[in-house]
Amino acid sequence: MPVVLRHPRQGPRPRIWRVQHEYLSGKSRTTTHTDGLARLVEYEIDHLDGVLYVARMTPGTSTISVAEYDGTEKDWQHSLRSGA
Repeated sequence: MPVVLRHPRQGPRPRIWRVQHEYLSGKSRTTTHTDGLARLVEYEIDHLDGVLYVARMTPGTSTISVAEYDGTEKDWQHSLRSGA
């Protein structure tokens, strides 16, 4: 299981995500993920920690349905506030 060194936070997910983990042999490694894959990895690790997506949302924001999002006809883009 990954060991993630981080502090709980709200707001946009980072564009770079480093995960420290071990192989079954006991050898340690740090893997760096970027952009969409970084978001996906953090999202899945949150699930392992019992954290839901809505717990990370910026206060005052709300979710929208998939149908509503599809209606925008826009691809998902990283927020400029999400860092580099």
